[in-house]
Amino acid sequence: MIYTRNHKQGYIPGLDPFVEIMGKKRYQMLQNSWAALFRSEILPVLPVEKIKAHFSEDQGRPTKELYATMGAILLQQMHDLTDEETIEQFAFNMQWHYALDITHSDDQHAYMCQRTLWAMRAMMSDLGLEEDLFQAVATKLAEVYEVDTSLQRMDSTHLCSNMKKLGRVSLFVTTIRGFLRNLKRHHQAAYDALDAALRDRYTRKQWEGAFASARPAECGRTLKEVAEDLRRLVAAFHDHAEISKMSSYKKMVRLFDEQCVVTNNDGDPVELTDESATVDAKPAKELTGACMQNPSDPDAGYSGHKGSGYSAQIMETCTVSPEEEGLSLITHAEVEPAHCHDSAALVPAIERSEANGLAPKQLLADTSYGSDANMQAAADHGVDLVSPTMGSMDEGERVALHRFEMTEEKVVACPEGHAPERCKPGRNGGVIARFPTSVCGGCALRERCRVSKGKKGFYLRVSAKSMRLALRRRHEQTDAFRSLYAMRAGIEATNAMAKQKIGLGRLRVRGRKTVRFAVMLKLTTVNIYRANAFRIRQNDPKNPDGTDNGSILTQIYAHITEMRRRTTQFFANFTTILKNVASIPTSRTASVCA
Repeated sequence: MIYTRNHKQGYIPGLDPFVEIMGKKRYQMLQNSWAALFRSEILPVLPVEKIKAHFSEDQGRPTKELYATMGAILLQQMHDLTDEETIEQFAFNMQWHYALDITHSDDQHAYMCQRTLWAMRAMMSDLGLEEDLFQAVATKLAEVYEVDTSLQRMDSTHLCSNMKKLGRVSLFVTTIRGFLRNLKRHHQAAYDALDAALRDRYTRKQWEGAFASARPAECGRTLKEVAEDLRRLVAAFHDHAEISKMSSYKKMVRLFDEQCVVTNNDGDPVELTDESATVDAKPAKELTGACMQNPSDPDAGYSGHKGSGYSAQIMETCTVSPEEEGLSLITHAEVEPAHCHDSAALVPAIERSEANGLAPKQLLADTSYGSDANMQAAADHGVDLVSPTMGSMDEGERVALHRFEMTEEKVVACPEGHAPERCKPGRNGGVIARFPTSVCGGCALRERCRVSKGKKGFYLRVSAKSMRLALRRRHEQTDAFRSLYAMRAGIEATNAMAKQKIGLGRLRVRGRKTVRFAVMLKLTTVNIYRANAFRIRQNDPKNPDGTDNGSILTQIYAHITEMRRRTTQFFANFTTILKNVASIPTSRTASVCA
């Protein structure tokens, strides 16, 4: 039977039961903590309505208060707790009781068993409520604190699930051992029919010793042996109706397809059931990041830059300058395997933020997001993507295209300042500019220039994409771009906070479904922490000794700004002096020094 309370009404000032329970001093401390924000703004918007359909309204034993239970799951990720620690905090922590609005100390209200915690978390994960919870909290905080979402920044951060990093031999051995263990448990006759030596290699207590004693130089031979064992097991149960449907068998098939190749004596591919076939492990350079990293977490991917695991895409609001006081709010988050490229995450992030009413007008992102296709797609959604172009701007001895002055429709001038005598549209939206022979024929850059000689002059043929990239590279040289793009680096602080404070870097779970659930809830709590800090700065700017924090910070920032200005002026004057000294003839310099 459903049991919920109305947390939207709140309490009349002075009649909050926690005033009597705790006293005014400790109650005031609660008002300045995250618990007050959680109780007043977060608890009422939790998506409890979406799980009510799974409970009866008038039959059965009453549930635990659903808002408090769902809030406890969020607080578990907020403080990075185990299930046992969560149950303990729910039972005895007064700050949790205040945040979850638990006003009674009996077992019905202030106690929850682990099974209830597991059931609620599984239900939320199955229904995908982590997305609804994240968006409900983000939307509420954006409304309460009037967050400006016009300027945002985006980045990804690597995270690891609760799995062991395995080498190739260990991966083969672990996968085979898991299958044999399940085969023995569910199909004893089929297990007994296998070769006894093969079973003993993978199922004995000290099974690692059968493969750990090989010298590093012999790892290739060991890998070939375990690949042959894998082929024998896959072929033996290929046509078995029940065993072939086991998840552990499917993992063996996937591992074999990804990392092994079956050939005959001539090197031609053959069927794996052919006993005369030769099995070889594929070279490491032929493996992709989508290959299975551990059978305990088959969804994890591999990034050559960061390793195995997952990647969390994060988009948050920001301000142009530190003087602009505002709440930095995470508006979008998504989890994907580590091998997925960042460029594919941009458009879905923009579309989802549009659907939730938190879309940006300008989006700062690093080079991996800034492909030309993403620039065009972002523009179609009304978003100005600010991102450096990929590749080096220096093209060696050849004159770079961005040195030509141009607009989106035509070429205005060459690097030497000469205008073309004609500029017409080319294929696929590009342009063709013709320069006079009299100008290009004797040009000092002729051997390195991009123009090519034609019948009536020298021609520069530029595609529409190349023109857009050249314009972006020219814009990247301006101070306006550099000052705006400098704000992108601030998102690294978000990644660091999430990993160091709430345990985002190493999770307690594995599998993409549960990893996504944990990540979305953890990033939700980042918004809660930030909103509470912003609330304190706005509503309580004074310290207990009566000093005004706001004015002190303003004075400190003004002092730092003035010091920066003076330092910049000093180095500018010093550079001018050095240039003047360098321009003086040597003999005159010696006489002046004398």
